[in-house]
Amino acid sequence: MNAQNQLDQALEALRHEHRAILPPPALEANILEQARLAPACRAHSARTWAIALASAAALAIAIILLYPRPSHPAIETRTTPPPPQQTMQAPPALNTAPAPLKSHHPRSAPRPAPSHQSAAAPFVPLPASEGLPAPAQATVIRTRIDTNSLWSYGLTPPPPGAPPTVLAEFVVGEDGLPRAIRLIP
Repeated sequence: MNAQNQLDQALEALRHEHRAILPPPALEANILEQARLAPACRAHSARTWAIALASAAALAIAIILLYPRPSHPAIETRTTPPPPQQTMQAPPALNTAPAPLKSHHPRSAPRPAPSHQSAAAPFVPLPASEGLPAPAQATVIRTRIDTNSLWSYGLTPPPPGAPPTVLAEFVVGEDGLPRAIRLIP
C-alpha cells in the first residue's frame, strides 16, 4: 500500500506542475488571432464554393443547349431480313366507299374509290409469333406504340432524341395474337 500512496503523490505533483506551465505569450496571441480570422475564412470558402457550383451549372446548361441532336431520326428494322416464307402481307383492303350516285347524264362515269394503301415497309414477323400456326383470317390494327418497346417486336430502337411514340400496324390472327408488325412513316 505504501507504494500506491507514493505513486498517487507523484502523479498529483506532476498534475500541479503541468497546470502551472503557461504558454508563451506569442503562442497565445497567435491562437487568438487565428480564432478571430476563422469566420472570415469560412465566408471566403463559402463564396468560392458558390462560384464553383454556379460555373459548373452554367457549363452543364451550355453543353445541353449546344449538343447537336438529329431532327427526325429514321427508325430502321433489324439488319437480318426475315425469311421469305415468314413475311406476311396485309389482308386486302375492303372497299368501303359508298356506291357512286347514278346520274342521268350519259357521259358521267363512276369514279374510282380513293386508295388508302400506305407506302409502308413490309411486315416483319414478331419473335413471339414463331411456332404459331398461320392464321386463317388476319386483321390489320393500326396503333401508336412506345419507341422503347420496338426491340421486343424485333425492330431496332431509334436513336436518342426520337419521338416517344411511333405509328405501327399489327397483323393479328383470329386467335387475337399478333403475328407481324410494320412501321408507318
